[in-house]
Amino acid sequence: MKVFRAHPNAKLPVKSKPGSRGWDICCISDFILVPGMIQTISTGLIIQPPAGTTLEIHARSGLAVRGVGLVNGVGTIDASFCGPNDVLSVILYNQGEHEIWFKAGDRIAQFVLVYDLDSIVEEVYVPPSLINRGGLGSTGLSDDLLVDEFLTHE
Repeated sequence: MKVFRAHPNAKLPVKSKPGSRGWDICCISDFILVPGMIQTISTGLIIQPPAGTTLEIHARSGLAVRGVGLVNGVGTIDASFCGPNDVLSVILYNQGEHEIWFKAGDRIAQFVLVYDLDSIVEEVYVPPSLINRGGLGSTGLSDDLLVDEFLTHE
C-alpha cells in the first residue's frame, strides 16, 4: 500500500501488535474535543489502497469507552481518493461528559483493508442448507436435530 506524508508531523500507520487487523492512524497536532463537539482531524497522510480494495476507517475502542467515536460510524476511502490534496481526515465526536485532550501523534482511529467487489450476480434459486436459522440468530435447535430434519424432508 502506498502512503505519502503530506505533513511533517504525520506518522505512518502501524499495527499495535502482530496479528492485529486494524492499522492505527494518528493526529498531526494537539487538540481538545469538548463534550458535544464534532471536529475534523487531519492525519497528514495520503493513502492509496491497493487496486481492488478500499479502506474502512473505524473508531478505536479505547476512545469509544471515553465517549469518542466517528460521526459517520465507518468511513470509506476509495482507491481513487489519493490525489495530492486528498489528505485523510477523521471526523470525531465527543458524546461523553468530559473534555478529551489529544497530543500530536496520538492514535485517533484505525483502518482495515477491505476487498472491493465490482459486480453482483442475481440468483433465482436459493439452494437448501443443512442449517436454516430463519433469518435471525439461532433457532435454539441442536445441529443434530437440524440435520435429521433436513434429511427426512428430501
